[in-house]
Amino acid sequence: MDSKATSKALKFDGTGYEQWKKVTSIWKEVTTIEESKRGPYLILQMSGKALNVALDLKDKSLKNITDEFDKIFGEPNEVLAKYEKFDEFKRTTDQSMQEYIHEFERQVDELDALKLNIPELILSVKLVKGANLSSNDEKIVRLASGKEMKFEETKGSLISISDNVMNSSKVNDSFVKVKEEKVESDHTTFYTDRCGNFNPPVFSSDFPGSGQYFNSCPASRRMGLAEQP
Repeated sequence: MDSKATSKALKFDGTGYEQWKKVTSIWKEVTTIEESKRGPYLILQMSGKALNVALDLKDKSLKNITDEFDKIFGEPNEVLAKYEKFDEFKRTTDQSMQEYIHEFERQVDELDALKLNIPELILSVKLVKGANLSSNDEKIVRLASGKEMKFEETKGSLISISDNVMNSSKVNDSFVKVKEEKVESDHTTFYTDRCGNFNPPVFSSDFPGSGQYFNSCPASRRMGLAEQP
């Protein structure tokens, strides 16, 4: 056995696998150890988890050892790891629609760079599914995007419906705020009648003799809960 050649083998305990694998590949080219003995020799340089895995192998050839180590110590497949991250990506509650779409496109670009090209229809469907819309809003976006669901059109539909929801929310918030305020003057008190109408009642000064203000809610009138003019 050539000690100068065998000394190039790197000790390995299960950490720094990628480096060990590269050095071992070079070592194979320069060692004078017989091929059938290379696996057992490397095992003698091992410790810890790497040694335990290698000793459990029935086939202790160098190829079989590295194949097994690839499964256990190797880095995850980059394409698979990025796709799994992309596949699980969804819009969070504190994320705007624009922020969600931007991150979605960033992850798609990463996959494109790894030569993983996802069909446009699949991208559009996933974009809508991950947007966390109500079932009704999701249907609206699908219809607005057309049968082919082009990605750019789908993006536009999502942004549009998001803007509509935000504007609607602002209007509702303003209405509730006003409803909760009791606005009074010398002649009028604003209130909400039994029909849910928010309006100023007609005050007695406008209709002398009524003695009370009344509202226009038919239900209140039928029940005798509102003064008639």
